[in-house]
Amino acid sequence: VHADGLRVELAGYECRVYLGIRELQDSEELPWGRLAADLGDRAVPSLDDAMQAMRLRPVRRAFARLVEPVRLDRLRIAGGTAELAADGADLAAILGDLDELAAAVREQLRAAAPDASEQAGTREQVATELRRLIALAAPPTSGLTSEPMAGPREVIDSTEGAPTRSAQPERPVADDPGSVIASDWQPQAILKADPTTWIAEVARPLLAALDALVGRTHGEESASGSSDRAGIRAPEWLDRFELAPVLAEAFRAAGQREAEAWQCVDGVRVLLVAPRWLLEDQSPAGARRIFEAWLTDPAAERFLQVNEARGIRWFNRESFVRLVDWSAIARLARTTETTPPTPMPVDPKAGPVVALQGREDPALRAVRLMRERLVEAAQRSGYRADALLASVEPEPDAAVAERQVRRPGLSPARARRRSGSSRR
Repeated sequence: VHADGLRVELAGYECRVYLGIRELQDSEELPWGRLAADLGDRAVPSLDDAMQAMRLRPVRRAFARLVEPVRLDRLRIAGGTAELAADGADLAAILGDLDELAAAVREQLRAAAPDASEQAGTREQVATELRRLIALAAPPTSGLTSEPMAGPREVIDSTEGAPTRSAQPERPVADDPGSVIASDWQPQAILKADPTTWIAEVARPLLAALDALVGRTHGEESASGSSDRAGIRAPEWLDRFELAPVLAEAFRAAGQREAEAWQCVDGVRVLLVAPRWLLEDQSPAGARRIFEAWLTDPAAERFLQVNEARGIRWFNRESFVRLVDWSAIARLARTTETTPPTPMPVDPKAGPVVALQGREDPALRAVRLMRERLVEAAQRSGYRADALLASVEPEPDAAVAERQVRRPGLSPARARRRSGSSRR
């Protein structure tokens, strides 16, 4: 400034006041020279904020490529079709962008890269989960339909001698978005119809894997080898590296308004930290474990729109069902015990849904039952947050029998015998 002066361009009636003038030394930690070249003649409200934005630019750009909506939508639309072969290139590109993001974060943290075998294992796990999500978005191969059904449903039980049919009562028509019974819930219908859900489900494994791919800074313990602890730093990094606005922009590009986009970001935070559903535990304790995690998570409270009115804490019904659906799909993508579902033969003359029982993926069946338990508990609570835990009650024998009647693989007679009840 002393040698060359300070060039300032002002419009009519415009003035500029400079405060807090200080001398800055260029260094590797704080490259002020690079920032000066980057800014040129532009003025900024805060040099510190401009420095932070410049340093985080490689991280934000890599993450923006990772959640680029057009590429993710190609995976969603092409899932399970003849176009799946083209998805291999997209999956490879996503994994490459994930490596670039991990390298950019690692540089910010001055972390040591994990060994090659650990990185390869993490990348394979991500690829496996993404392939499962693509398969879940595929058109159903079974006779079950995701469309609402009217009229009685008939179930054929092929496990006991000759097929026998038992009419079930008509499903009540309700305006409750969670009123779909367990055997009717279809993840592919949600993934195909809602690009927002797809972005959230894909972002979860990518962010969770970032934790393992970045490596540990000095003094940090490795989280590798513990799937329940995978991704423990990712929610923090959404804020620290300003990734949350990038993710919100992806949700806006998928059609969400501003407030809804940020609500979806909170939904991803919940998926990252919430405990995995224990499919073998269909007891009330399993549902309480899920609810307790949600009710103590600020991000879950924001997603569920928990609010207080007249001394009562309420949550939003539609947001609750959406979080249940997101969690159910995430559990299916993460499951290690699932196998591709066996196609269910359909008799077009028998009615809307007639399926040979005992042929369904057991993990999908368990997720459906847990989803039904959670939704029914919310209905019993009256959508009161302070009554949600208490609404998870052991079912009477009759309700157990009815649940098992609807459960694929059990005939009504076998369900009644299993529950200990009898009907004359």
